[in-house]
Amino acid sequence: MQSAKPASNLRRSSRVSAASAPSELRSNDGASFAQAPNSNPSSAVSGAAGAVLPAALHARLRQLALNVLASRESNTTKLRSRLLKAGKAYCSARAELAQKRALPDHAHTAAAIHDASAATAARPAPRPRSFTPIAPLDADTLALLQDTVERVLAELSESGYLSDQRYTDLRTRSLLQRGKGRYAIAQQLALDGIDKTQRQASLQALDADIDWRAQALALLQRKFAKLDLSESASRAKVQRFLLSRGFDSASVRFALQHAGAACDMEFDI
Repeated sequence: MQSAKPASNLRRSSRVSAASAPSELRSNDGASFAQAPNSNPSSAVSGAAGAVLPAALHARLRQLALNVLASRESNTTKLRSRLLKAGKAYCSARAELAQKRALPDHAHTAAAIHDASAATAARPAPRPRSFTPIAPLDADTLALLQDTVERVLAELSESGYLSDQRYTDLRTRSLLQRGKGRYAIAQQLALDGIDKTQRQASLQALDADIDWRAQALALLQRKFAKLDLSESASRAKVQRFLLSRGFDSASVRFALQHAGAACDMEFDI
């Protein structure tokens, strides 16, 4: 019958086994990744494509899109730009992390000492936050990112979370509540990059509900309630204001004529 080994001997043997393990099975953070004995560490990661998992990228971008849509309405153009920007930052960070993990142990130690020294030196005199440029992505990673963004947008559109027409309608109503006339609303929708068909549908629905002449008169009465419209300078001021807000000449003339008894003359509009 063999006698049991003391606990100290077991611990000593386990430390010896761990120390004698092959270097390709050990890493600083406990992860297991293989590397050829004579390979160049810089060639372990050819680009961000090897560091980014498509499933993880898809899940991350989808969650970001849902968070954006939960806080405010958006259209496809704006959401695509937001997802591409966030995806580029994520892929660049993953590629940088993969490159650091591919470095040998002494390089990790030197980098850690350098980072700690830099952080300690900057601590007494903190500097303002600065913009960190995003490293350019390789062609494969950029193609993966663009394809993932389009799939996320298509899924959100099919599920009803994303609707360009709904966004256009809400944007149109928001501009109307801010005192904008029809021309100004149409111009702002075009500047927002909204499709012409969707702009026309929203404006037609607005025309069916809104009397633009009454809208111009209400805006005049709200903004210039104490203004004496019997003076030509005051009428010219109101005229310029309403025209700048996007109301047509007929609506401006109607508003001036119905704002007071002294406004029954013809105006140069």
